[in-house]
Amino acid sequence: MRLLRPAFDALAHVRHARAFHPDGVLADGTLTPVRRGPWPLPDGPVEVRARLSKGVGVPRGFRDVLGLAVRIPLETGPWDLTFSTIGPFGRVVPFPSAGWCEAPFSSLAPYRVDGGLRWLLAQAAGGQPDVDASLRAARRLVRGGGFELVVAEAQATGVPRPIAQLRLHTVCDDAEKPAFDPMLHHPPGVTLYPDWLAKARELAYAGSRAGRS
Repeated sequence: MRLLRPAFDALAHVRHARAFHPDGVLADGTLTPVRRGPWPLPDGPVEVRARLSKGVGVPRGFRDVLGLAVRIPLETGPWDLTFSTIGPFGRVVPFPSAGWCEAPFSSLAPYRVDGGLRWLLAQAAGGQPDVDASLRAARRLVRGGGFELVVAEAQATGVPRPIAQLRLHTVCDDAEKPAFDPMLHHPPGVTLYPDWLAKARELAYAGSRAGRS
């Protein structure tokens, strides 16, 4: 585990960008809770900043692991959520998608909250146009009326239950680019599990930040 930070540092330094998800589209949006449950969500709609990204940055027309990061402002500080597209192998394995509205997004690691383990998921709402996995398509989605997603929670078994609606409505390429970090920015009592995996991700994020700078 000690090698994780220098490895991600070196990769980010070589790429002059994030080690993974180097290319993305920054967008402003609105998060509207529909069922808070154990999650410390705001009482009503709140403006958020988000990033749609490509995991590897392959050329247009190829599948890629797509990413979604969202920063939610809370009274306790910012809460960063990060998601990657998944496929048929479960919620913990990132999988390439052919388009932004095709595959569900997952937090990959579960959160320990309210005495149990729950994943956070996000998926394009019904009625979204069929688009490819390019950043150009992501911009079109946001600018063409808004990219709408449903955020849900899921336990190890059972059907995911919606907890919020997310609508990304404005591309803001010229805005300051936040460093989304779910290990650094989270509310009290809501932590990723298991601890060793959270620590590994923390080192990877720290290495990627150091390499970019």
